Amino acid sequence: MGTPIRIFGKSFTDKIEDKAFYGFHMTSIEIPEGITEIGEQSFADCKIERIKLPSTLKKIGKEAFYHCSRLTDIYIPDSVTEIGEYAFSSCKNLKSIKLSSSLKKIDSQTFAYCNNLKAISIPDSVTEIGEMAFFFCKSLEEVKLSKSLQELKSDTFHSCPFKEFILPDSLKLIEAYSIRFCNELETLYIPKSVEMIEGPITQECCKLKEIKVDVENRFYDSRENCNAIIETATNTLIQSCTPNIVPSVTAIRGGALVGFDNIEKIDIPPTIENIGFFIFSGCKNLKSVFIPASVKEIGFYSFLYCPNIVSIEVDKENRFYDSRENCNAIIETATNTLIKGCPTTIIPKGVERIANNAFDNYDSLYELTIPESVTFLAENFVLYCNNLKRINVAKGEADFYREMVSDLLKPLIVEE
Repeated sequence: MGTPIRIFGKSFTDKIEDKAFYGFHMTSIEIPEGITEIGEQSFADCKIERIKLPSTLKKIGKEAFYHCSRLTDIYIPDSVTEIGEYAFSSCKNLKSIKLSSSLKKIDSQTFAYCNNLKAISIPDSVTEIGEMAFFFCKSLEEVKLSKSLQELKSDTFHSCPFKEFILPDSLKLIEAYSIRFCNELETLYIPKSVEMIEGPITQECCKLKEIKVDVENRFYDSRENCNAIIETATNTLIQSCTPNIVPSVTAIRGGALVGFDNIEKIDIPPTIENIGFFIFSGCKNLKSVFIPASVKEIGFYSFLYCPNIVSIEVDKENRFYDSRENCNAIIETATNTLIKGCPTTIIPKGVERIANNAFDNYDSLYELTIPESVTFLAENFVLYCNNLKRINVAKGEADFYREMVSDLLKPLIVEE
């Protein structure tokens, strides 16, 4: 056994034990040479302002420096190959980080909530960055990614204010929503190396104006300079920063067009067969919806939180959906289920079911009449319609409908 290493009156061999200094009020520490590992939560919730790590260090454990809110900078020696989850999470005043050139992976939430971190350079030794690694680093304006990075995980960069995000040519996999709420992001470039994009990469990136896929990518493309990501083999729209859909697209992946505040009408090309879930969700100024004859499938919540829709029409030749009797709604024909309505909807006789969130976030919806043919109401078929005062049902049927809906809606049900 080697000579004991003493730190603030405690003795260690080569590892600082888990929770060894948890919550201590030390402001400065120099960890002696010979220490190879810092255990889990060893310095968590300390008042450390300055720390010097030894050149012998190889591993920093999970939550080792969690919530060291006074720490302003950290230099991680090149001997370190592993940093655990949450290791520097919630170090809110951390402004500068120098990472080890031997580091293989940045784990989940390692630097989450480092609110004052402005720049990060990830060494080329890193092949993987975990989920939420830089979650809510709201000052992070500059990111240099590793040239060896293979995967980009969900919410890796969330609420980061960078304008440009350059993905390396080593990247193979991009998980859905790896870049969310990055409100300054203007351009997104997908390199030729990417083989799998699991879903929309961004969400609520309101300044995004250019998306481009490398012309040599074999799996995805941005045909016709469409500012979108299209899965080449299936002609499926994965992500777009414009509501204008290229006519050659036949399907729209869920979330591909979320949150366009500046459009009033969406022109769905007559080639589209599948509309995924949450497709047009959050299009706050959308007023008019037209579903072409080609559409065979509409996913859940495709028009969730579109509070200004006043016109909904399905092409009369569509075999799967209809807007019978000019009802201003989308009805699934085979099941007679109304899946999306609006304040101008008149529910036709013959409709048997009304789906969850069929009517949502309509402040201009004051009254709704349910025909006798309806045998099922989803519990929240009307949601966040704050001015809805009355739901009319046939005489003698009020108790029947009250059994189906949420407690908030029960008092609104009135017999005609």
